[in-house]
Amino acid sequence: MLFKVGVSVVLVAGLVGCSLRPSPGSNLAFQRNAQANILRMTADQEPISGSISLEAAMARALKYNLDLRVKRDQVMLANAKLNLQHYSMLPTAVIEAGYVRRNNDNASTSLDLLSNTRDASFSTSQDRRQRSSDISISWDILDFGLSYVRAKQAADDVLISREAWRKEVHQLLEDVRVEYWRASTYQRLIDRLHKLKKRTDAAIANSERLSKENQLNRLTVLNSERELIKVKQAINDLEQNLLSAKAELARLMNLKPGTDFTLDVTRATSRPNALDLPLDELLEIAVAQRPELRRNWYEQRINVQEAKAQVLSILPSLRGYVSHSDSSNSFLANGSWMSAGAAVSWSLIKAFEYPAKAKANEARQQILERQALALSMAVVTQVYLSLLQHDYFTEKLDLADKHLSVQKRITRQMRMEARAKRVSEQELILEEMNELIAEAKYDISFAEMQKAYGGLISSLGLEDPVSLDRRADVKTLSSAIESEWNADLHSRVNVVRKAQRPAKH
Repeated sequence: MLFKVGVSVVLVAGLVGCSLRPSPGSNLAFQRNAQANILRMTADQEPISGSISLEAAMARALKYNLDLRVKRDQVMLANAKLNLQHYSMLPTAVIEAGYVRRNNDNASTSLDLLSNTRDASFSTSQDRRQRSSDISISWDILDFGLSYVRAKQAADDVLISREAWRKEVHQLLEDVRVEYWRASTYQRLIDRLHKLKKRTDAAIANSERLSKENQLNRLTVLNSERELIKVKQAINDLEQNLLSAKAELARLMNLKPGTDFTLDVTRATSRPNALDLPLDELLEIAVAQRPELRRNWYEQRINVQEAKAQVLSILPSLRGYVSHSDSSNSFLANGSWMSAGAAVSWSLIKAFEYPAKAKANEARQQILERQALALSMAVVTQVYLSLLQHDYFTEKLDLADKHLSVQKRITRQMRMEARAKRVSEQELILEEMNELIAEAKYDISFAEMQKAYGGLISSLGLEDPVSLDRRADVKTLSSAIESEWNADLHSRVNVVRKAQRPAKH
């Protein structure tokens, strides 16, 4: 009877398993998931109060940016895997308990092999109902060695995930720096752009009216109208160039699209100092500090550990164990007993596989070393180009500053000429537009110079402000960034130089 029931259960379970089909989610489930994701995107964030400075924007990005959170969670996951790997080095402890019931006795006869006669009586050595328990502890020396190697590899995986996080921080802060200055330019100039656009539209309409009434020479009117249309096109192009900056900055700070916020639009006057250290020393700092090369170094170390693991895998396995068992079987003379033993095993297949695995591991090591050289060349080239770009955009900013100064004087003179009726409204609008464009070009040049400065920091791989507590509020984090992240580049480089300088004995 029990056999039939067991067979029936197995058949039913098999049929249920075979009948499983893909089950797509319903539209309602997807809608609820979308609503939950939208709410969670910006949950538990500090509300915006007042205008946002560059440091506050960086603080919000470090604290709330979702891409950076993913990298930080990956570091936590790698740490969790490392902690889990530690348990694999411990001995194996197993507790078992069981209950067995038969509907009849487990009886049998025996055959005498010498006389070839069968015993006519049946006998049993087991109760119909039995309870048993077993506690055993075993430890495999080979497994311990392999687990130790795997744990060291897991520790390097943690360091690799941290380098990926560092790289994300570098890129994030560089992007915030650029988009902040572009967005502040848009905020500072947008009202003036709109006012000038209205005056341009009015001037174009007036020019068309004069053209129709033949009050002025038609060619003169058309030339004037063409210049005004160019002004309008320049306004539209400038507005479009800066329009996306605020939305992109909001994304970097993890603000929901459409969130109203204002920036501190005070035009910055301070500029980063030039980095006049020897090029060879800067290249050495970059190759030692860049996250990509550090990650490659850790990957090489993991590969070296993999070679050790391959050697350990071909060694004989030595396993020792000790256990305590209990049984309710009344036929046993000793229902409780201790046992201990040892076993040796050796997989011949793994021994034959070792040469092929060793060769593959050597090939991977060679690839990683070649990648390190290729990355080093890319890094030193990037540092060199970053220095050139920093010098270029610094010079470009100086020229934009001079151009803006001259244009302001021209516009001021044109306003006096317009009040004296010696120039037309169209000519004044053109010069005011030129001043706006000059201001925008100065601000854009300043943003480009800041981007080049951030790119130089990233190319050198300078350490991010790890001392910053991201659990702190935005104001505290912003103040810390102002004092640490925006420190003089020379002082930050000197910190790295001292750390890399070999200790004197």
